[in-house]
Parts: sequence; structure tokens; C-alpha cells
Amino acid sequence: MSEAFQITEAERKSNIDSLQAEINRMAEMVFSVSRDTGLEAVNAALALAAEGQKDTPDKVRAVAFDVLARAEIMQSEIDRFMTIARNTPLGDTH
Repeated sequence: MSEAFQITEAERKSNIDSLQAEINRMAEMVFSVSRDTGLEAVNAALALAAEGQKDTPDKVRAVAFDVLARAEIMQSEIDRFMTIARNTPLGDTH
């Protein structure tokens, strides 16, 4: 490997620490969004069920599709993040 691309052990450790911090931040965000989305969906479904209208099953289904759409967006963000994380050079100490 070229001298221009070599980094020190301290820089390598800093890169690893930064990446770990970003992974932890992403995990916390995913947990928070998942929890909030689940609570919103349950509250919406319970409110709809309490109305007792004939179209309640359709409304609950719409809420479920909304939750699924949010999950797909979050998965897309996670996939994008993981692509970046996998391709982040951590350095060569040789």
C-alpha cells in the first residue's frame, strides 16, 4: 500500500471509535422510531376499534400499511448506512 494511504494506529482507532459511535447512534434511532411507530399504531388501532364503525377493519388495515411503509423507509435508511459503514476505510497499519 502507498505511503500516502497509511494512517497511524491512533487514527485507525479514532476511525473505529467514530464508526462505532455512529452505529450506536443509528441503533438508538432505530429503536426509538420503532417504539414510537408501534405505540402510534396501537393507539390508532385501539381508537378505531373503539369507534365500532363498519369500516373499522379497513381503517385498521390502512394503519398497518402506514406502519409497514414507515418500516420500509427505516430499512432503506439502515441499508444505506450499512453500505457506507462497510465501505469506510479504517486504515492499514502495515
